[in-house]
Amino acid sequence: MTVAGLMFCTAFLVCQLIGTVFICMAPKKKIAHYCWPRLVLITGLLICGVIALVVMCLYFSGKSLAMNNALFAVYEFFFDDKMSQADRQHVSKDLKIYAGAFFALIIVFVLYTLFELLLLRKMYNELKKGEFHPVSTQTSQAKYLSDAKSDPKSGAFQEPSAPPAFNPEFGAGKA
Repeated sequence: MTVAGLMFCTAFLVCQLIGTVFICMAPKKKIAHYCWPRLVLITGLLICGVIALVVMCLYFSGKSLAMNNALFAVYEFFFDDKMSQADRQHVSKDLKIYAGAFFALIIVFVLYTLFELLLLRKMYNELKKGEFHPVSTQTSQAKYLSDAKSDPKSGAFQEPSAPPAFNPEFGAGKA
């Protein structure tokens, strides 16, 4: 179990580092897509925070006895130690205090993560406005081919003629 936790934390740290490096590079390189790793990470953290918030709401809405009994069963299974009724009551009071503190902490975390997600989306949209987007060549080639005329004798395409330059002041002698 410890190895799995260590691997999860290591993978999470690597994801955090990748997201941080790319979010630092995004404004310098002016590439909006460098925001994606951090956006995905923050969205995942927001989802996890909302799930924890729902669990805490369930805990305080009357499911605390069932959740405490499940926690005691897990404790007794893994540590092979039976808890007395007095110990269960004492631990239940402590769990309620810890749950209240965790509930306040998770509310702050979800609000912070939501704020960070909104700021990151704003940064992504700002970078996307100034980013170079190449013109699609397929639509311009289709227009070019539709403007081209084919020579009926040889079947070859002739270049479409460019429209003449237009200068409204040419005849007035101002040009």
